[in-house]
Amino acid sequence: MIDCHTHSYMSADGFEQPESILDRAVALGMKYIAITDHCDKDYLYTIPPKNVPQLDLENYYDRIDTVRKRYSGKIEVGIGLEVGFCAKANDICKSIIEAKPYDVINNSVHTVDGEDAYFPAYFVGKSKERAYGAYVRAIRESLDAPYRYDTVCHIGYVSRNSTYDDKYFYYEDFAEQIDDILLTIIKKDKCLEVNTNTAGSGAKTHVNSTILSRYFELGGRQLTYGSDAHRISRLGDGYYDVCDMLKSIGFDHLCYFKLGERYEYKI
Repeated sequence: MIDCHTHSYMSADGFEQPESILDRAVALGMKYIAITDHCDKDYLYTIPPKNVPQLDLENYYDRIDTVRKRYSGKIEVGIGLEVGFCAKANDICKSIIEAKPYDVINNSVHTVDGEDAYFPAYFVGKSKERAYGAYVRAIRESLDAPYRYDTVCHIGYVSRNSTYDDKYFYYEDFAEQIDDILLTIIKKDKCLEVNTNTAGSGAKTHVNSTILSRYFELGGRQLTYGSDAHRISRLGDGYYDVCDMLKSIGFDHLCYFKLGERYEYKI
């Protein structure tokens, strides 16, 4: 088992000490886990700017690195960031990513047109097509971010807390745009994440099996698994179900990262 997307208490919405995360990961038999706390510079540009406590970048890397060394021989630990995309924050994010030798950078879209797509307020006065369509366009824009990233995370995030009767994020509703996203991920040699943090989504995983099948049809083979766990009870959530689904599509491995270099893990 490997997990490339987890959060400690150092994220604004995290709860767990790194030691607790690694103890739980070892107990689950994980071979590799990445702690990828939030780099939320996108929230500086919401309207109005969202008062989200920012990651203590001065201490974050050293804190996780100290713990990683203590667990050497028990589990392989990656140090990463989940970078919330916002074009206005590109220069800030680039300098942060280049400042430390991070193992993995997760590229995520949380804010869309200056609004936080996590909360129901984002959907007020918008049709599903408009709200989800703007999110899809933001994902496509994020793929051209002028900084290093390794994985494109949780496509379908916009559905988690949406207010529509049918909140499911359907490939068919945005097929042309999603194909462009998947082909760009393949062209840029990035990974696509299967994310099992599904609170409120009505979906088993982000990305759903239809999009994963289409990615495979288009030639995509590079996937990561992310529990996106903010509590240790969610570590590895749905991992074996995900692996069974992926194998039924035709995938035979997941990916993980060390110092930005991609490795394959047989499923």
